[in-house]
Amino acid sequence: MTATVNSSTLNLKLAGLVTGLVLAAGLVFFLRIPQEDGRLGADVRVVATPPAGIDAGSGTLLTGRHLTSGGEAATGELRLTNNKSGEAIVSFRAIAADTKLSRLMHIELSLDNKKVAGGSLAQLRRWDGALRIPRGSARVLKTSAWIPGSVRGGYEGSTADVTLQIRAKVAK
Repeated sequence: MTATVNSSTLNLKLAGLVTGLVLAAGLVFFLRIPQEDGRLGADVRVVATPPAGIDAGSGTLLTGRHLTSGGEAATGELRLTNNKSGEAIVSFRAIAADTKLSRLMHIELSLDNKKVAGGSLAQLRRWDGALRIPRGSARVLKTSAWIPGSVRGGYEGSTADVTLQIRAKVAK
């Protein structure tokens, strides 16, 4: 009888262990998958290319996934350091290959909650902004990219790889 009780107890413990592992694996799987609303969004990646004498760090300054009309903006920061011989006047323009998304997606650069440059990617093809940075100083710009709520469609599944060109000249 003792062998039967031990065998039953062992089987019960083993069944409990297997059930617990299956439940834990199921919870990990279902909690890791983000909830989607069924709408396909747009992705954006912005890389800055500074001129000589202006340090902007390296790499991607903003990445946004699943941007939708009226949805949350993707945000990042751009730290610009002036290593030129005098005060620098800095301006910006954005170059993106996807012309359809260029008319729909907006980007803004701001300093202390004041807009320095911005508009749709298509508008930002022209140089914009006139940020002054004293010699040896740095400024941190907040960057954001979004699709306005007025856009009804046309962005779904698109990706914008944006090059933010930076131009700087020494103030006279």
